[in-house]
Amino acid sequence: MFLFRSIILRPLLRDRVRSVLTALGVALGVAVMLGIQLANSGSLGGFSAALDAMSGKAALEITSPPLGVDETLLPELSWLREYGVAAPVIQADVLIQSEMGGEEMVTVLGIDAIRDPALRDYAVDMERNEGLASGERRASGTELLMLLGEPRAVILTDGLAEEHGVVEGDEISLVTRDRAESFRVAAILRASGEGSSRLAQGRVAVMDIATAQDALGRRGRIDRLELRLDDGMPIEEVEAELKERLPEGLWVQRPARRSAAVEKMLAAFHFNLTMLSGIALVVGLFLIYNTVSVSVMTRRREIGMLRTVGVTRRGVMGLFLGEALLLGLVGALVGVPLAKLLAAGTIALTSTTVDTLYVATAAKVPPLTLMHWLFGLGIAWPLSLLAAALPAREAAGVSPVAAVTGSDALGESGERAMPEGARGTGTGWIHWLKGPLLPAALAVWAAMQGPVAGLPLWGFAAAVFAIAAAALSVPWTLRAVSVTLRPMLGRAMGIEGRLAAAQIAASTPRLSVSVAALSVALALTVAIAVMVGSFRTTVTYWVDQSLGADLY
Repeated sequence: MFLFRSIILRPLLRDRVRSVLTALGVALGVAVMLGIQLANSGSLGGFSAALDAMSGKAALEITSPPLGVDETLLPELSWLREYGVAAPVIQADVLIQSEMGGEEMVTVLGIDAIRDPALRDYAVDMERNEGLASGERRASGTELLMLLGEPRAVILTDGLAEEHGVVEGDEISLVTRDRAESFRVAAILRASGEGSSRLAQGRVAVMDIATAQDALGRRGRIDRLELRLDDGMPIEEVEAELKERLPEGLWVQRPARRSAAVEKMLAAFHFNLTMLSGIALVVGLFLIYNTVSVSVMTRRREIGMLRTVGVTRRGVMGLFLGEALLLGLVGALVGVPLAKLLAAGTIALTSTTVDTLYVATAAKVPPLTLMHWLFGLGIAWPLSLLAAALPAREAAGVSPVAAVTGSDALGESGERAMPEGARGTGTGWIHWLKGPLLPAALAVWAAMQGPVAGLPLWGFAAAVFAIAAAALSVPWTLRAVSVTLRPMLGRAMGIEGRLAAAQIAASTPRLSVSVAALSVALALTVAIAVMVGSFRTTVTYWVDQSLGADLY
């Protein structure tokens, strides 16, 4: 511990800028990767919560895509009461308009007021409704029918009503079938009680099913028939029986399948983001490699002294691997809470668009758990050890006598002197070109492979090999640039320009790591921009194919 404190901790504290930047690089890598996972989980959780709120207590639902279930078939399905309570539902997304809240997308839920309370709880404020018992409580089927039985009556959730500044008895404008229609707010759905809270926290307008059919232009059709099973009914067996008994054209499924469909839609985008976020960790890897390499380079004499007093190669290697673990630990401790901030910011930036254009949902970043901290450490520590392995091995290989006498000392640039025969000859360039050839060939080979289970795993492998090839080609590129620019810089800046070019050539090993880290960071930014542009182009192409008319 004394050696670690003297050889590792003191230099890290002394050179605080480099230490902080290195730990911050690891923290950003962990934060980007974990932040994307948290944002994905939060967004999918929001979609699932919205779908679950709409599904209520229904265990199964009967559908007939794409037009919906014909109402004339409902009498033939009266046998469904053998399994539980079946209630018809219409659901659609429409615009709500008001002077205070502007425009936003809300979900219209058309229900059978008598049957639906068995599937969803409606805690409404009864005080302003004549003929009903006063007080905020769950409404029965009869009470709900009295509220929604009037023409153009609607129940709004309390958050939606507060945002648009309306109360019971006010008029609200909903845009259906490309025209605005007025509806009277019959009651406010409160978020009191566990059963009603999920529905009430959404952006929902509840109507009688006949009113919804008329407003949405779906007379004679319903979207689905929801079935709440009696206690003790096994879902799997009932689902199998319904598949056998339902008329042709009707399908039975669990409400969770709609959530699964949303997840499937978003899976490709989330998968790409997750894989690309791993590239951010490569930047941290380069930074740790650079930090440990500089530590080894500047402390070779100290390492030699330690070796002369009996410290083993394994002990020396352990010191520098410990430095990498310490940097990885700090990076993980900072990166995990930073990931939550990134995820919260991402969801905040996108939630308005999602609420306005697609679905009324409440996406929230999940709270940090022990698994998230372990995930951060599980990312930071292995990569830190991998990055520090080569310089730590070099430190362990320092000869005690040579290090103390300085006979194997590196130049100030950190590079051992090249043999004279290799300077300025073709063998020097060949030496630098050997590294990137193999990963470049592997990248080409991986790019030619097909998908695995529908996922472009080989494509991402090709990206990793390409990054390795580009990083290994940085030393050759630096040398080529320095040789090419030396005459030009000499003519433009005199001796200072020539010295600058010579310094780049002499410091190639040290500078290569920093340049490679910058290159990977830039590549990640470009890759994400290209991916987003690709998705946008795909959506535009789909819209052009699906909506061919000039006006609608």
